[in-house]
This record gives sequence, structure tokens and C-alpha cells, in this order.
Amino acid sequence: MLTAYQQRQQIFSRNMAELREQTVQTQSQINILTEKLQQESEQAKLQINDLTTVITQLEQKKGNSESKTEITSLIAEFKDLKQRQVCVEQFTTTANGSPKTEQFNTAIFYDIENLTMGRNNPNLNFSLKEIQTNLEKTTLVNKIAIQCAYADWSDSRLRLLKNEIQELGIEAIQIFDYSHKRNAADMQLAIDVMELAQSRPTLQVFVIVSGDGAFAALAKKLHEYGKTVIGCAYEGQINRILKSVCDRFIPIPAPHIQIPTPPRLV
Repeated sequence: MLTAYQQRQQIFSRNMAELREQTVQTQSQINILTEKLQQESEQAKLQINDLTTVITQLEQKKGNSESKTEITSLIAEFKDLKQRQVCVEQFTTTANGSPKTEQFNTAIFYDIENLTMGRNNPNLNFSLKEIQTNLEKTTLVNKIAIQCAYADWSDSRLRLLKNEIQELGIEAIQIFDYSHKRNAADMQLAIDVMELAQSRPTLQVFVIVSGDGAFAALAKKLHEYGKTVIGCAYEGQINRILKSVCDRFIPIPAPHIQIPTPPRLV
């Protein structure tokens, strides 16, 4: 598994290098075009100033029909130049970084076993919809691009989550534990996060819905890639180190675990 991961890392590293080269070339072309447009804008300003001077002089001695015709023609040319100048300035502003439209900048990863608080007696008293809604309220999240939920979905007890997962557009990632000594879901989640961090530059916000302290190292690595990390977990169940390295923490209401009612004594 480690060898396969290293191979995938090499492939993604090459792809990222190609993307960076293409980005540099594109930005260079934009800079050249912007410079030309700025020069054209300056020329338009000079022509407008010259036309303004000529129109003023003609208006001072407008007496014959020839002067009036010339003034009308110059005014039309003046309006055309003014319009071109406005268009050039708008385009230049956009190329240099005008206000950006909202992007699909967020990926959310659900550690279902952590949410259910174990496998022996899983707690299902939580709302994925509520978690998503609280995340969308933060200023860091624009639009959600990817959502993945990791679990052994062959467990019949998790069928209660099926409708909500489908409704929210969450991809259910099937995980089979290869060993009781390590959590295969955590490993796969970390691998997927790092692959997306390298291959999808538009993804800037990574949400880890888990209180597992093993993800603290993942959060630190995401910071090295310039990404923002949001932690989301039960307030009393999140690892303190993970919480401290997250850029923001969003608590999940504590689950209401039903306690069996003791039988009535007759």
C-alpha cells in the first residue's frame, strides 16, 4: 500500500509541476496583454485631451456651417474614444484581479466511525445536514466541491444514514479494516486529502469531521501547502492538539444517548 501511495504521489507531483508551468505561461501572457491595454488607454487619454482642446477652439469661433460640421464629427470621435477608454480600463481591472466570484473551494471529509463513537454500539444521533449547514455559515467556505464519508458501509446499522448522505451529495467511501491495530478509514482519508491538496489548486479549505488526534499531522501538512483547515467534532471528544492546529473549530452538539428505562417493579 505504501509503494502504491508513493507512485501516486510521484504522478501528482509531475502533474502539479506541469500545472504550475502552464499557470506561469498564462500569467505572462496576461501581463503582456495588460501592458498593451494600459498603453492604449494612455494613448486614448492623450487623444481625448487633444480633441477636447480642438473642440473648445472651434466652439469659440463657430459661425459657419463648416465649423459646425467639424465640431459634430469631432464630438462623435470624442465619444468613441471615451467609450474605448472605459472598456480598456474595465478589462485591465479584471485582468489585474477584480473581485472574484465564489468558487467551489471546500472539501469535507467525514470520519463516520468517530461520529458514531465506535463500532460496538454506534451512536447515530447526529445530523450530517446540520454539520453541513454550520460549515456553510462560516466566511471561509464559499461553495462545497467535494464531500466524502469513510466507513464500513456493509454494516447494516449505518443504513439509517443512507438517505441523508444521498440527499447531501456525499460520496460514501467503502472501507474494510485490514487490521484491528490501525484504522484503515483514517489512512484512506489522509491519502485522499493529500492527493486533492496537490491536484486541485481551487480547493483551499479542507474540513475534517473527526476528533481523532491522528489528523493533527495531516492538518499541519495541509498548512505547508497553504490550505485552511477546519476541525469539526464533538466538543468533549476532540483531541486538544488537533483543535489547536485547526484554523477554525466548529463543535457538534453532544449526542443524546438514550438510556434504557429500568423495568417497573410491580
